[in-house]
Amino acid sequence: MQINATQAAGLLAFIPAAVLATVAFAVTKRGSPAVRLYWAMIAAIHLLLSLEIWLSLRWVFNVAMKQWLRSDGLYGERRPAQAALLVLTFLVAALLAWLAVRKAPSRTLAVAAASTAGALLLIAIECVSLHAMDAVLYLQVGPLLLIGWLWLVCGWVTAGAAIADVGSSLRLRRNCVRDE
Repeated sequence: MQINATQAAGLLAFIPAAVLATVAFAVTKRGSPAVRLYWAMIAAIHLLLSLEIWLSLRWVFNVAMKQWLRSDGLYGERRPAQAALLVLTFLVAALLAWLAVRKAPSRTLAVAAASTAGALLLIAIECVSLHAMDAVLYLQVGPLLLIGWLWLVCGWVTAGAAIADVGSSLRLRRNCVRDE
C-alpha cells in the first residue's frame, strides 16, 4: 500500500490530534466528566479519521454506491440525488457542529469540536462525491490537494486546542499544589 502526499497530510493531521486529545483526556482525570467525555470522543473520532485516511474506506463506499447505481440503471440520473444528499450532509453537519460547540464545557473544547466537525464534513463530502465539489477539494495547491491542506488545518487546530487545555490543566494543578 502506497500513501500519497495528500494522504500523508491527513495522517499528519489526524494522528497528532488523536494523540493530543487522548493526552488531554488523561490529564483531566479529576476534571469535569463532560470535559473528559468531549476529549474522549474527539480522540476517538480523530483515530477513526486516521484509519479512514490510511484504509481509504470512503473510496470503498464510493465505488460500492456507483456499482449499485449502475446495476439499477440509475447512475446517469444521480446528480439530483447527490446534490440533495450534499445539502442534507451540510445541514446535518452544521446542526451537529452547532450542538457540539454550544454544549462544549470550555472554549478550547468548542474549538476542537468545531474543527473535528469540519474534518468529518470533508470526509462526508468525499463520500457523496458530487463532481463539482470534488473539483474544488482536489485542486492541486502546491504539493498537496486542497483537501489535504484542509485536513491539516482541522487536525492541527484540534491538536492546538488539546495542547491549550493540557497546559491550563497543568497550570491549575501546579497552582493547587502551591496553595496547599
